[in-house]
Amino acid sequence: MIARSRQQGLTLMELMIVVGIIAIIAMVAYPSLSGYLQKGYDTEAIEEISSLEVVLANYLIENGTYVNAGDTAAIETNYNWEPATQTPSFDYEVDANSNCPAGINVCYTITATGKADTTVEDRTIVKTSWGSLTVAGTKLR
Repeated sequence: MIARSRQQGLTLMELMIVVGIIAIIAMVAYPSLSGYLQKGYDTEAIEEISSLEVVLANYLIENGTYVNAGDTAAIETNYNWEPATQTPSFDYEVDANSNCPAGINVCYTITATGKADTTVEDRTIVKTSWGSLTVAGTKLR
């Protein structure tokens, strides 16, 4: 008698079922992943804003006022402030002593704006010296 060997492997139907299951898992996991990424980018910007606030406080102690909007280069030069990451996702801008609430003479607003051609290009985070923090813009693209 001749013994027949049975071929082993996956049928096309079994392979399609496995691919379908992987696709369903990916559809469920992607929203969670993008949410974590968004929180990471926002946290990066808020940490940089916090370090910039420390520099602004030192500037206020030494000069009696906050740096003017046009003099932010003085912060980078005199206080060695620059974003901690080598390829930051945000540009930072300081607007000092304008748009202060009633009764406050010295104030600042720090704005972190997502850089063009990044995943956060339309994201804006604004922190004021009187404690307001605003995050605006769409989710990751």
